[in-house]
Amino acid sequence: MSLDIPGPYEPAEMRRFLDTFMYDEGGFLIDEVLRLDRDAREMEALLDTTRTLPLTSHQRVHPCHPTHVCGGDVIMVTACLGCLHAWFFHGMRWDEGWTGFGNRIHRGDFKRLAQIGPPLELKSRETNARIGPRRLVVRYEFEFTQGDELIYRGDQSAMFV
Repeated sequence: MSLDIPGPYEPAEMRRFLDTFMYDEGGFLIDEVLRLDRDAREMEALLDTTRTLPLTSHQRVHPCHPTHVCGGDVIMVTACLGCLHAWFFHGMRWDEGWTGFGNRIHRGDFKRLAQIGPPLELKSRETNARIGPRRLVVRYEFEFTQGDELIYRGDQSAMFV
């Protein structure tokens, strides 16, 4: 599988990101990057909820458990966004030895089930960054919506070494 992720960057730069990312392309859950604001350290992107998602695709659906985007996949989306921040805003390159780990979910609020069909609109913003020569620790705010409905709001940290 070879993804083309449209966005406000050179396609070759995204290709390098995907080719060297810590997960293969099936684990990268962003379908389009709409906006990268390097000064504000904010990003907007989309997730196509009709695509095959690692956990969502294995749901057992019945009337008490309707089909939806699984919470585990939502958390993986936050990891993908955090890694895009590290790459585009901080110059962390996987093929130069950098790697990343989510290290704390300070708060994660699932407000509604994300339906299969409409895309998830993803917003992420850095609220704090501690930058050293061998380590970067970033705190993020995430807000995912579907139409006018808030689906997920998160306050999370990740470390890149």
